[in-house]
Amino acid sequence: MEIALLRLIERHSLPTPVAQLTVEVSGRRFRADFAYPDARVLIEYDGYREHIDPVQFARDRWRQNLLVLDGWVVLRFTKADLRERPVWVVTQIRDALRRANDLR
Repeated sequence: MEIALLRLIERHSLPTPVAQLTVEVSGRRFRADFAYPDARVLIEYDGYREHIDPVQFARDRWRQNLLVLDGWVVLRFTKADLRERPVWVVTQIRDALRRANDLR
């Protein structure tokens, strides 16, 4: 589904994000599915299988809080988002990039 997300981004003429970017926050290293490092926007695809475990679910929330406090915008999308609301996904990404540019 990460490939489907990347294709959706490309189809809508958004800039190509960096895939599998490693970000260091508070001495910890995290890998983001996709990122726009200059805009400090991370995009995560949340598959159900990977996030059903309560420990992993809690870890993801902890990680996201650290990233947000470090100034990153974290966008999370699911399979349903990509299939049922693709225009909304693109709009969310476009709005986050636009907002990042407005803040500069």
